[in-house]
Amino acid sequence: MSSKPTIVLVHGAWQSPSVWTFVTPLLEKAGYSAYPIPLKSPGMVPAAPDFSCDVDAIKTGIEAVLDCGKDVVVVMHSYAAVAGCEALKGFHGEMKGYYPSQDRNGVEANDAMTCGGDSTSTSDFENGSNSGAMKKKKENPDAKDMNGGDVESAKFISHRGRIVHLAFIVGMVLPVGRGLWTPERTELNGFELKDELIRTLDGPRRFYNDLPPSRSISGLGN
Repeated sequence: MSSKPTIVLVHGAWQSPSVWTFVTPLLEKAGYSAYPIPLKSPGMVPAAPDFSCDVDAIKTGIEAVLDCGKDVVVVMHSYAAVAGCEALKGFHGEMKGYYPSQDRNGVEANDAMTCGGDSTSTSDFENGSNSGAMKKKKENPDAKDMNGGDVESAKFISHRGRIVHLAFIVGMVLPVGRGLWTPERTELNGFELKDELIRTLDGPRRFYNDLPPSRSISGLGN
């Protein structure tokens, strides 16, 4: 029986990992390991010019868990969905359901698919019975990964963990190249732009309106 995956928790903007304070004990009680990743941009002075520092933080955190041979569920809250999806582009070959006929290190598919406790058989993928399976290149020579490269060249490292699920909690969706605050939209109710930081004016009510006051302030930032 394979071990349970590690739950990687990525908080949203204006937050910190402390927002998971009451979540992690519940996960651990259920037998899961929880791994909160702190984002860099909340409260950063001077303000971060873009989301790359958060993308790098998420990549580094996921790498640390995969390198331990653990499977991963990535949970992204709000803004974390934007930075998280960008970070996950680099792990396309380590998503559950990716099926290389042979990885860069010469590991055959039968061996590769046993990495990280994934017990899906090769025949399942060849017959298309796994809904998440990606067909082999010889069956779909034009297949591309999300970075625009050939599927066969997607990153895959034997004996590391796999990313088995992505979970979005009210995930933020932004058009490519756009941010929350744009020249066309200079005012948002409950926010202000000051010293190059977008600050929340009603954080406790906006973010924690369904929690008792004693628990509603923890983790709030700029």
